[in-house]
Amino acid sequence: MKILALFTEGFEETEGLAVVDLLRRAQIDVAIASVSGDIFVKGAHNIIIRADILLHDGDLSEYNGLFLPGGPGVKSLEENKKVIDIVRFFYESDKYITAICAAPSILH
Repeated sequence: MKILALFTEGFEETEGLAVVDLLRRAQIDVAIASVSGDIFVKGAHNIIIRADILLHDGDLSEYNGLFLPGGPGVKSLEENKKVIDIVRFFYESDKYITAICAAPSILH
C-alpha cells in the first residue's frame, strides 16, 4: 500500500502529521507531496516540514490512495487545478481517497 499525502501552505499540522505518522507506524508507505512548489511547507501554526517530493515529481499510478489534510490551506487545495485533477484521477481509478476536517470540501 502506498499513499500520496498532499500538503500545502496552511495545512493543519496535527491532522496532517499525526495521520502520516500513524500510517508509517503501520508500515504503510506514505509520500508527503508539497503542492506549494517548494519542498518546505509551512503549516497553519508555523511549523515547517520538509516534504518527500514535489507534487509534479510524483507518478500517480504508483499510489493506492490519496490523503488530504485540513486547515486553512484547504482553500488553496480547492483552487489548484492539478489537485482537482489528481482527486478526479484517484476517484476514476477506484483508488482510496481520504480527507479530514475541512478537506472533504475538495471532494465536492
